[in-house]
Amino acid sequence: DFFALDALAMVLSQGRSARLTQQIVDRGLAVQAWAGNPDNRYGGLFVLGGSPNEPEALRQTGLAEAERREAYRQASESLEALLLAHIERLQTEPVSERELERIKKLNRRDFIDRLRANDSVAGTLATMEVQVGWRHLTAYLSRMDAVTAEDIQRVARTYLRPEQRTSAYILPGGDSGRPVEAYSEVRSIGGSAAERADLRPSRFENISAYPTPEGWKHPLSFHREPRRIDYPAAERFTAAGAPVFFLSDPELPLVEMTLFIKAGAVDLADGQAGLTDLLSAAIIRGGTESHAPDALAALLDDNAIQVSVRAGEEDTVVRLSVLSSEWRRGLELLQEVLTRPRFDRQVLDVARRQEIVSLRREGESARAVAMREAQIWHFKGHPYGRDPLAAAATLPAITREELSRFLITYFVPSNMAVAIAGDIPRDQAAADVERFLKAFPTSAAPARSLPAPAATPPIVTLVHKPGQAQSQVTINLPGLRRTDPDYWKLNLLMNVFGGG
Repeated sequence: DFFALDALAMVLSQGRSARLTQQIVDRGLAVQAWAGNPDNRYGGLFVLGGSPNEPEALRQTGLAEAERREAYRQASESLEALLLAHIERLQTEPVSERELERIKKLNRRDFIDRLRANDSVAGTLATMEVQVGWRHLTAYLSRMDAVTAEDIQRVARTYLRPEQRTSAYILPGGDSGRPVEAYSEVRSIGGSAAERADLRPSRFENISAYPTPEGWKHPLSFHREPRRIDYPAAERFTAAGAPVFFLSDPELPLVEMTLFIKAGAVDLADGQAGLTDLLSAAIIRGGTESHAPDALAALLDDNAIQVSVRAGEEDTVVRLSVLSSEWRRGLELLQEVLTRPRFDRQVLDVARRQEIVSLRREGESARAVAMREAQIWHFKGHPYGRDPLAAAATLPAITREELSRFLITYFVPSNMAVAIAGDIPRDQAAADVERFLKAFPTSAAPARSLPAPAATPPIVTLVHKPGQAQSQVTINLPGLRRTDPDYWKLNLLMNVFGGG
């Protein structure tokens, strides 16, 4: 029944059209909602979770601590009721055939994706070996494909009974003067200690429950000389005026495309703080001219197409990941998302509220506050030093028209670089990306006038946060441009220190 529970979790939480995403998060009923079926060696554990909206009662001034805590408790109870209602629906109504086929295709695509990187394969094999034996993976897809709608309904009735649940609410607030509870910390061995320690095992035989393969050796039983990795060179050409880097990789039936666009928060006017965050949150969720938000989500998941748009400080990164057979369909949908977005009003309203809640909740993390304040003061007077909390005031006024103007201005081929890798012939990739880019505006790339940050005097900023278990210290020092000859030397030095 593990596989049927896995499928049940996917119905609730995998993909853009997942029930909890579409019917709770995208409707603004909660900030987060999810489900999971962890792989456990002993006994099962099915998990539902989420983060409720900020309680309406908190808009009142002068609330006592007990009243605030009660408001958060009621919000948590409401979210729990929503989650359990979806379980009850699965117990009484079988999932549709379309929904079942959708999650199976998404699952197959994600399974293949996990085989791309050696560390992912190694980690998965090792975990499976400890839990149930690595051969579990060889039958996983066929066992998942065999799951029926009746299986999902049966396991929902059998295992997900409300009287068996354990619920935990984590509520903000509390007495800031209360002493921090005692805790113990277990650290893994540090780098310098590991260098001195003899970590070789005393036994080198195979202790797996499975037979020892012929020629097998324990990984630590022999000496290895690491070799320099020579990465294949990507082919470069242009399409509609944009540079394209192409690398054939037919090992797995996947194609990945990334657009790098020179557009980010530094290009915004002072009164537009938060526009790029809102764009990232709403451009896909908000649908297109031809597809309503829920229809677009279902279409992407039906074809196991993964799309993301993330606008950062200086650039915007757009990613497309598809099965080879869905490459052209994925390009068509991405083209429509970027050139004819709907920015559905309800989705925009929900995204605005969620972004504002996220900004407010950032204050709960001492580390995030320390990083934010150090950035503001170190780059004072420069776009890098803008206060991200200013977006809480400007987000409500940002319009669909402003989002569309940002796309028309900056999402032009002359302002892009494209990278494609995967199981696709070079000539097909070139022709398809040329056709894809010709749908974008043909205007010239906008000039970016971004001065170098001025030197700022040394300053110490202290933010008092009562009730925090630990203090945070952040020190900002002037760095180097990426084009500076010493940039990579400084990067190596940071790794020596222990950072990145």
